[in-house]
Amino acid sequence: MEGVSIFIDELFLGGELFLHNSWVGVNSIALVASLLLSLGLIGLYAKLHARGGILGPIGFILAFFGSVLYACLQFDETFTWPIIGAHAVILRVASVMR
Repeated sequence: MEGVSIFIDELFLGGELFLHNSWVGVNSIALVASLLLSLGLIGLYAKLHARGGILGPIGFILAFFGSVLYACLQFDETFTWPIIGAHAVILRVASVMR
């Protein structure tokens, strides 16, 4: 587990990356973009649903479901990761004490 811990510490810089001032701002832009993607898919399907045949609704449902899942992931990255990063030192100490 020590190798994994070192890798995670180097990858995420011990949580400092998430605490940077621009983290929430940049990821909020990506969150808004992912939500607009879902709305754009609805508009695209509304315009082209007559030409879609049987695969049109199936493709729309899969694409919409995927874009909503990505928006959920982006929300998590924007607002949850900074909280985890703020407590990374406490979590790291707790894992070492085991």
